Amino acid sequence: MIEHNRDDNTTSIRFGTTAGLVRILLPVAEGFEFNVIHDSDTGPRILGSFRGDSLSVRAIAFRISEFLRTRGLK
Repeated sequence: MIEHNRDDNTTSIRFGTTAGLVRILLPVAEGFEFNVIHDSDTGPRILGSFRGDSLSVRAIAFRISEFLRTRGLK
């Protein structure tokens, strides 16, 4: 599911994993990081982040996929 938060001026992609809901918070301006956030019962927790300044969409998708796979979330 894609979520737009107009108050925070953010967009994120939310989906289920083996550990529960995870969000990929997309940068709204150049130079910012992609954040991978786990929405657990105790609240949101940033699992990791990476810069995607000069990466293609395919490379960003691969990084997200590998991030989830190497942490057993996929």
